[in-house]
Amino acid sequence: MDIHVDAKHLEQYSSDLESIGTDYTKWIDDVQKLIERDNVPASQQRQLEGFNLAQYHSVSEISQYVHEVAAASNRAQLHTAGKSYENKTIEYLKISTGGSKKSIFINGGLHAREWISPAVVLYLINQLALNPSNNPAIDSILEKFDWYLLPVVNPDGYEYSRTTDRLWRKNRQPPPSGSCIGVDLNRNFGFNWNPAIGGSTYPCSEVYAGTKALTAPETAAVGKLMRDIHCHTIAYLDIHAYGQMWLWPWGYTADVLPSDLEDLKHYAKVGANAISKKYNTKFIIGGDATDLYPAAGGADDYAKGVAGIQYSYTVELKDEGNYGFELPVNQIVPTGEEMLEGILAFAKELFVREGL
Repeated sequence: MDIHVDAKHLEQYSSDLESIGTDYTKWIDDVQKLIERDNVPASQQRQLEGFNLAQYHSVSEISQYVHEVAAASNRAQLHTAGKSYENKTIEYLKISTGGSKKSIFINGGLHAREWISPAVVLYLINQLALNPSNNPAIDSILEKFDWYLLPVVNPDGYEYSRTTDRLWRKNRQPPPSGSCIGVDLNRNFGFNWNPAIGGSTYPCSEVYAGTKALTAPETAAVGKLMRDIHCHTIAYLDIHAYGQMWLWPWGYTADVLPSDLEDLKHYAKVGANAISKKYNTKFIIGGDATDLYPAAGGADDYAKGVAGIQYSYTVELKDEGNYGFELPVNQIVPTGEEMLEGILAFAKELFVREGL
């Protein structure tokens, strides 16, 4: 368990842990320093040759980039999933070479503070839509699958984390009453929704699950997209940070296991091993509830349990806690490169083993 403690309470908190014999390790001495390090002016986030994938970008810059990719690539089509609470457009690209194929859906940015997630989805968009290095493995996998890539599910929260509160997690939707803002989108999907399991009915909680399932416009939009494309979609990856894990459902309980558990394990292992091989990053596999913690209302539970997307996962990117949510910008491209290797191996194994 990782806990963030403000400076004025640190001494007392440490003393309390020691008094009850609880061991702990300090990962980050000063979170604010990491936040300030990544607060790069927008004017510095562009390279002469165009969009800089090695920076964390604003929602407007991300939107501009996906529009530019759609215009530049005959493989990419721009679509809208819906609107956020603050009326921002939730955009995604379908990347396809045509023909009738199964598809894989990847989204990022469900939790606002996990900046590496949208950054890595943008890296994947760049590679799959433009293939700048002429990688034959990318051309090959595009002949096997269509790809749906949605970089920022939670544009309101993401932008708020850039301008106001770097560690903001939720969206920016107010509750029916009270002053606390935001719903945890990964507690608001509608498969066995239950705030008592890893969530909360208290609006000020970081894991506030909403008043009922799919009440957040962002989860409603992504849930509808899942249902709309489910008949030809074989896999779904919800990209998060951090922890370096490839996880399968169910999240709502550790007592019920998926009927295809061994297949879920197999494909997770293939993807995680490919990630690990790139830069020797330790990546582990496991179940949402059995190996992380039980939490109802998760996106991967909904994708599998309601939309019927068979191979649905949560992927937790770098790191293991040294930087936490403030992963340095020099780690963006290497993390993207690892994830590309992971999804290429994962997709290839799906194609062969499922007889597609």
